[in-house]
Amino acid sequence: MASLDSTIVRVVDNIKKSDSDSWNYRGLELSNEMLVVLISHPNIDKAAAALDVSVGNLADSRDVPGTAHFLEHMLFMGSSKYPGENEYSKLIEGNGGYKNAFTSGDHTNYRFDINPNLLPEALDVESLRTTPKQRSIDIRQVLLDFHKAEYSSNRMSLAVLGNQSLDELQSLVMKSFNDVPNKKLKPAKYPSDPYGESRWEEIIYIIYQYIAMLRKEGPNEWIFNECKNLEAMYFQFREKEPANDFVSNLAGRMRNYPLTECLSGDYEMREFRPDLIIEELNEYLIPSKMRVFLQSKKFTSIATEKEKWFGTQYKQEYLPEELIKRCETCELIPELHLPIPNKFIPTDFHLFSKEQHSARPQLPIKIKENEFCRLFYGEDTFYRLPKAYLYFELRNSLGCADPLHSSMNALYAGLVKDSLTEIVYPAQLGGLHYELFDLKYGIQLTVYGFNHKIKQLLETIIDCMVNIKVDPQRFEILKEKLKASLKSFPERDPWEMAHYGLKYLTAEHQWNYGELLSCIDNITVHNLDSFITQMLTRFFTDSLMYGNLTEDHALEYMNLFVQKFQEKHFYQLLFPGMWFNQRELTLPEGYCNYAYKMLNDAHKIYAIEIYLQCFQQTLENTALLELFCHLVHERCYDQLRTKEQLGYSVSSGAHRSLGGIQGFSVAVQSPKNLDHVNQRIELFIDSIRDYISNMPDHVFKKQREGYVVKKVEIPKGMYDQVHKFWYEITSHQFCFDRPQLEVEIIKSLERTDLLHFYDHYISLNSIHRRKLSVHVNSSATALQRIDDEEPIIDEETELAAVLDEELPSPTDEENTEKIIEGAVEHTVKLTEQSPIIDTITDKDSKEKENIISEKQINLPKEEWIDNVYVWKSKMPCYPLAQSYENIDIPVLHRL
Repeated sequence: MASLDSTIVRVVDNIKKSDSDSWNYRGLELSNEMLVVLISHPNIDKAAAALDVSVGNLADSRDVPGTAHFLEHMLFMGSSKYPGENEYSKLIEGNGGYKNAFTSGDHTNYRFDINPNLLPEALDVESLRTTPKQRSIDIRQVLLDFHKAEYSSNRMSLAVLGNQSLDELQSLVMKSFNDVPNKKLKPAKYPSDPYGESRWEEIIYIIYQYIAMLRKEGPNEWIFNECKNLEAMYFQFREKEPANDFVSNLAGRMRNYPLTECLSGDYEMREFRPDLIIEELNEYLIPSKMRVFLQSKKFTSIATEKEKWFGTQYKQEYLPEELIKRCETCELIPELHLPIPNKFIPTDFHLFSKEQHSARPQLPIKIKENEFCRLFYGEDTFYRLPKAYLYFELRNSLGCADPLHSSMNALYAGLVKDSLTEIVYPAQLGGLHYELFDLKYGIQLTVYGFNHKIKQLLETIIDCMVNIKVDPQRFEILKEKLKASLKSFPERDPWEMAHYGLKYLTAEHQWNYGELLSCIDNITVHNLDSFITQMLTRFFTDSLMYGNLTEDHALEYMNLFVQKFQEKHFYQLLFPGMWFNQRELTLPEGYCNYAYKMLNDAHKIYAIEIYLQCFQQTLENTALLELFCHLVHERCYDQLRTKEQLGYSVSSGAHRSLGGIQGFSVAVQSPKNLDHVNQRIELFIDSIRDYISNMPDHVFKKQREGYVVKKVEIPKGMYDQVHKFWYEITSHQFCFDRPQLEVEIIKSLERTDLLHFYDHYISLNSIHRRKLSVHVNSSATALQRIDDEEPIIDEETELAAVLDEELPSPTDEENTEKIIEGAVEHTVKLTEQSPIIDTITDKDSKEKENIISEKQINLPKEEWIDNVYVWKSKMPCYPLAQSYENIDIPVLHRL
């Protein structure tokens, strides 16, 4: 231990933390100038680590843009310890973990989380300690040069979270990182300018009017103190983040502050300096130093220049002298003034619960139910924060009776939020927030944050909801905004359209964007006024109140909610037929293979989502499906994205509707023909059985144990935990301890259970297989638009495009596919497509044992859905998933 300690030049054990923070911290500065923060707590359910390098894409050369981002992707794709390009991913994801990385302008950040017992093995990120391995790609030397020139220990910051002691974590770090070379690189410097509508002048003028008011009023110390106290409050009661986010963010800001302030630095406001504020106002926030960016389709005719990568048209010109002079001499107006002291800032942080810190969050209990509402309540004994969460679902299916009502429901929610903007802004500064949005079957309101003033905010919002007056001017603005959103749907990312299409097709009843758009122009102020009255006259409320509040508080807030509506003669009984959730269509057995085509108007890139419908949501079914998805998730990503390079966005997992129906889905966004992508996905699916069958017993058990760890992980923030409870209420299942119940079933699942599941629901050879696929292709509009412009690369698929260009074409004649045009069936051979070949280690790599063997399969012809309404009319629906509200919980444990 002494030899390792000799590489530590500074130990910081007095890192400032909040009084509510029970974790232990230690800062280290190594002799190679790497900064390290260790975080220890014996009861964490996830370990995590993040390494941040203080260099990003602003350091790219002009000749090879994207180098920093490309290098980020390559570094986790193999090392001498993990030679296969997905071996490190297997280690992380196979043990209930997650890994990711990002590149920003001046940072590159690598992170993972994992079962705490496997932190020592996962922490050995050897690819970050050595230069990238040799790969048969043309830009190899560029990556090597960039790594050599920009990566150095004195630009690196490391954060490690584990259940080991601080001394044990320190030992692990020293074993893995004490030999990272220090090239003594200076902090990266970038050029000062790295990136090279009709009322906009009026808006700018108003901004300078406000700045002029600030100059006249001068700095006010009470405003500084209010901000200082708010920041101190945020730090004192900040919620824990997910483990990988916490270490990633900590590593990224570690060099911004002394190690003692690495946690508190972002929240510190120490000294009131009016001289600096005055200097900022007089020397920098002046019209002669402003730069304005305007973006509009109206500029198409005058934007005569193009940047070379995306073909974006632009024009640079000096601002009019008249505008600058006008802004320099602007007049003060009484409408612009300093804010008054914030009445929503909490001052009482008393915790109501008398119980000690519980091992897990308390489950909600039902404390009120009648013909008008159902109220669930939960006391926070786990997070121990002075915060509360109030959820209300106003259920009335009138909001989706037809496209007209659906659009008016969205407009009503939008108008309420618009009216509240100025009123609730102080509450947001004081740590109180709200969400209000329309649903298929009503409206949802959520109010959350510090509980001291939460009643005042709830009352303010409900007053606005019941007293809303539709302002004609704001109505037209919001209507145009909604219309523009609906019109832009065909220009969304293709994968997003595919996912929407899947939900649209399987829903018993849902209006599409075209139907909604067709009704917008016909909506009047009178229509909306009438709708609001109808909507609020009858509804049923489900509510959840959770956090630092008593049962009496919850009942008081529910009574306040009811009273406010009934004072306006709203809130009568909802008809029973308007209460239930939407159901999902039942795809017919007998090997159905439906397909649906959608067109995208903006991208010359495609997407497909394949859905294999399985069964209703029960504890046993969910446990089986989710373990299956866990086993194949990394395999899918490695095969379709890494090896075959079908696209940058590849995902697989469980698809579940609110009605409680679930299945297995695979989605790919790709520049390649969707027939080809569909075939590659099907070939991957066909390989899953052998993959599970041939998995060694110890690997299967380790994967199962890893998913158990992931499944019972407690959300680090109260918001995420309460949201899970709320889902159980809105889905009408009420299984609040679902993770623990399903884990008991997962522990008992064997390989044979997964194979039986695969053979029945997933296999290409099963007569019970039910497939629905959504294909998003480029429309004639998109193709014409792209043909009229210079070729561009979609940002999301930039890496895939670079890989396609840089990798050599396969020369092995067997590495091909055979597609018989016009035939009913396609015969396809499954091999790796355009792999990134490691010329040094490929022959010896264990990865060869896992390569999907070459085989031929027959794919049936798709049955294309031409008329959705006729197609849906022929389909039965699943019953809704059962409620667990009245089930004997001990019986469930014995399933």
